[in-house]
Amino acid sequence: MMKAVMEGGSRAREATSVEVTLFDDYLRPDLPRVPEIVKKTYTWNRISRFLAISKNPDRFGKWTEDELSALARHDIIQLSTPTDPVRGKGVCDLAAELKRRNPEIIILGYRNLILDYGSFDGETFRNHPDWYLRDRATRKYSVHGNTPAKAKRPLLDTRNPEVREWWVQDVNRQVSLPNFDGVLIDAFAKAITSWGPRRRAVGGSREELLESNKPLHLLLEESLRVNGKQGVIIGNALRSVYTDCLKSYVDAYLHGSYLEAVEQKTPERYHVHLAHLIDTCVQMQQEGGEKLMCITMTPLDPPKALGRSSGEAAHVYDEVKSGTKLSHEQTMERMRKNFEYKLAIALVMASNYFYFGYAEGHIADGRPIALLAPDYPEFERPLGVPLGPAVKTGPYRYEREFRHVAVQLDIAARHGQITWR
Repeated sequence: MMKAVMEGGSRAREATSVEVTLFDDYLRPDLPRVPEIVKKTYTWNRISRFLAISKNPDRFGKWTEDELSALARHDIIQLSTPTDPVRGKGVCDLAAELKRRNPEIIILGYRNLILDYGSFDGETFRNHPDWYLRDRATRKYSVHGNTPAKAKRPLLDTRNPEVREWWVQDVNRQVSLPNFDGVLIDAFAKAITSWGPRRRAVGGSREELLESNKPLHLLLEESLRVNGKQGVIIGNALRSVYTDCLKSYVDAYLHGSYLEAVEQKTPERYHVHLAHLIDTCVQMQQEGGEKLMCITMTPLDPPKALGRSSGEAAHVYDEVKSGTKLSHEQTMERMRKNFEYKLAIALVMASNYFYFGYAEGHIADGRPIALLAPDYPEFERPLGVPLGPAVKTGPYRYEREFRHVAVQLDIAARHGQITWR
């Protein structure tokens, strides 16, 4: 069985990549491949589009006609957990409406691998308080973080067989719902590495972390067995800070990966880590690209290239935040300005089943829908099949040819060029 461990949280911020130890027997002959529902609908004729989005109707009202029209233009859309009594309010109705408008749209639900978004007030916690991790030192329940929202989210203990059974059954309930085609599994890195709240609950030594990961592999293996032929199962897995970018998990347990926080790190590390992720994706292209890939790029400016004055965007370990408050109009201008560079990164990384997202956020909270689902003319231009994998022409430079598009990318210079022909 495959085992993995990330070493030292603070050191991970400085290292080029974090060591992950793997055993060989995850290379099974029955590795999961892209489901038929994806193969039947996917096309290279244009840029296929992905969107992850949610809305609290009690706070922000019903979906508007403009929002529904924008959502329905996508090829894959990930919604909130439809089986959650709070976060799933209205989600099944939304899925039905999107299918009515676009019968070929692929709709995914959501399941976190370790976090319970239902919080301490949720039914699951009230009925099963023994299903959650506790800090070894304080014996308090481990939580997502220190902010008011994160402090309400306890961590599931996948060492408990009842937790694993409940988790797999919830994924099954989602893929069995009308109008839902699969599930996106979130927080792989938090669930399998030495992330602080988890490490303080299961132990920080290499042996303790590896031992605590064994049941997690049982969960993922069982989920693939039970749910893998019923729906699309992808995970928020590929990340640049690991030696294999967690590709081994995608290979063994998933139909593909969602990619967020693609641009990470300070200016000194930005191009190093992004190149590592791109190189891993090129390896997947060379292996045949039989994995689904959904990418969400942010519109934030990349950190300034070395030797230049720093920009307003602060790139940190696991997320990207803007240091400047912009108006909606200013944000849309920045989105348009950075679009070519962000799309160039994605096209260089793209495998055979590739869906591109470009969004300022994931929550429809009254902001213009153009910030969450911009509708640029490039989305309708002919793309064509890739003529081969991306070619690395320098330590941080790449080129790739499609039938109707040529892509040049220099991530050290923060420059991407797309030539349509």
